Amino acid sequence: MKKITTLIAAFFLAAVFTLNGQDFSVSVKGGNKLFFNITDTTKKTVEVVRPRLVADAASFLPSGSLEIPKSVAYKNVLYTVASIGNGALAKAEGLTFVTIPSSVTNIGARAFEGCKNLESVVFPASQPVIGEGAFDADPLLATVSFGSDWHSIDFNLFASSASLESVTIPAKVNKISNLKGVKALKEIIVDVNNPAFSSIDGLLYAKDGKVLYSCPSGRSGDVEVASGTEKIINGAFKDCDKIKSVTLPATVHEFAYCEFDSCSQINSITILAEIPPITAKWNGVPVFALRLANNNAKLFVPRQAVSIYRRTICFKDGVYECMAGEHEATLTSNQMLNKKAIVRIKACR
Repeated sequence: MKKITTLIAAFFLAAVFTLNGQDFSVSVKGGNKLFFNITDTTKKTVEVVRPRLVADAASFLPSGSLEIPKSVAYKNVLYTVASIGNGALAKAEGLTFVTIPSSVTNIGARAFEGCKNLESVVFPASQPVIGEGAFDADPLLATVSFGSDWHSIDFNLFASSASLESVTIPAKVNKISNLKGVKALKEIIVDVNNPAFSSIDGLLYAKDGKVLYSCPSGRSGDVEVASGTEKIINGAFKDCDKIKSVTLPATVHEFAYCEFDSCSQINSITILAEIPPITAKWNGVPVFALRLANNNAKLFVPRQAVSIYRRTICFKDGVYECMAGEHEATLTSNQMLNKKAIVRIKACR
C-alpha cells in the first residue's frame, strides 16, 4: 500500500511540473536567464514564461538590458522564440531596457506589468498581438520604438507612463487610437513616408495638413495651429491643461465650441479668420460660440473683424451642441465666452 501511495505522489508531482513549470531555461546575452515552455514540437516554437518551481523565483527575473533572442537551443534542437507569456516578466523591477525580436508574434497580458524601472522598449518589425495591460505600471517608460511594418497603434498600452514625452509613428501606420491616454506626451513625430498622417511642430495632422487630429496632452505654453488647417477634430485639445494660448489660422472653419474647455490654464485664443466660424448649434441654430475653463481668457481677432465677432458671438442660455450633434450641454450665459472678452489682435499678422 505504501508503495502505491508513493507512486501516486510521484505521478502527481510530475503532473504539477508539466502544468505549472517550465521546460527549460537559457542564459542569454547580458548575463540574464530566461525560462521557456515548448509550445509546438512540430514548428519548434517556444514561449518565454515566468520562472516556476524555482526557489526565490523573483531573483531569476532579468535586470538591466535584456535582448530576447530569436531562437534558443535545447537538447540539440533549435527553437524559435514565438511569444512572451502572460505575466512572464512582470515585476522585473531591475529591468531597464528590452529588445523584442522579430520572431515574437504574441506578447501576453501583463507580460511587462510592474517593471517600475523599465525605460525603453524596442518592438519587432512586424506587429505582434499584445495582451491587455502588457505595460501597465511602468512609470519610467520613456522610449518606445515601433516596428516598420506596424499598421495600428493603441496608446492605451502606455497610459501608465509618466515619462513617455515623444513618439514616432512609422510609415505604414494608418490607425492611431487613445493617444490622449499618454498624459506626459509632448511631441508626435510621423515618418515622412506615412500616407495617412503628418506632424507639424509636434502635433498630429492628416497627411495634407488640412485636419488637426491631436495636440499631445503634455504640451505646454503657446500652440499655433499650422496654416492651411481647415478642421480641428473634436477632442484634439482634450486634457491639454498646460497650454497658455492657442492661435488658429484664417483657414480654420470647423471646430467645436467646447474644444478648449479642458485647457484650464489657457488665457487667450487667437482666431485669424475675419469671418467667425460656426462652432455650435444653439437650440438647433448654427452659431459661433466658445466655452472655456478659464473665465479670464480673451479672444483675439483681427482689428477689422472685432465688431462682427462681437455681434455674432452667442452666449445665451440654452442647449449647445457640436455641429455633428456631439457633446450636447444645457449651458447658462456665464459659462460661455461673451463679447466683452473679444479684443483686437495687438500685433499685425
